[in-house]
This record gives sequence, C-alpha cells and structure tokens, in this order.
Amino acid sequence: MTATATKPTATFKRTRHGDWVVLADADYLHHCVDNHLDARVTKRDGTRKLVPLRGVGRSFDRDGQTMAYGYIDATRPVRNELGPNPDTAGQQF
Repeated sequence: MTATATKPTATFKRTRHGDWVVLADADYLHHCVDNHLDARVTKRDGTRKLVPLRGVGRSFDRDGQTMAYGYIDATRPVRNELGPNPDTAGQQF
C-alpha cells in the first residue's frame, strides 16, 4: 500500500505586523491571482470562505510542500469563483 501526499488546505494566518494573509500551496495561490479567482480558505471552525487576493508573496518550503502567502484584497468584493449563477443568466453583471 502506498501513501499519497495531499496538498494542505488554504488557511488564514496572522503576520508579525498583525495583517491577515492566506497560507496555501504556491501554485494554487498563483492560479487564483493570475485568473482573478477568489481563493477558498478553510476557517478554524472548518467552514470555507471565498477570499479575493491582490498578490502572492515569495514561495518557501514547509514539510516538503511549496507554500506561499496570499495577500487579501480588502478593496475588492468577493466574486463567485465558479462564474455567474445560471439561474440569473438574464441579469447584467
């Protein structure tokens, strides 16, 4: 039986300066920023939240995974990561 490595989930982390950032796999964060998608972040209570990102910091290794910090864009409203809702197809977005 072989063990499969799973990517760590995106979580919130507070920096030394008191700012909140998203700690996640660097490839996932770059994908979200490059494609203007909101990151799915798991909160401490297990629920998930969509968070808009403005950039990604320098990547680093943690336990064999390439991780990075995603910087939260507080000026941008949260968008639906999956695109517009098909039930509201006739509305202007």
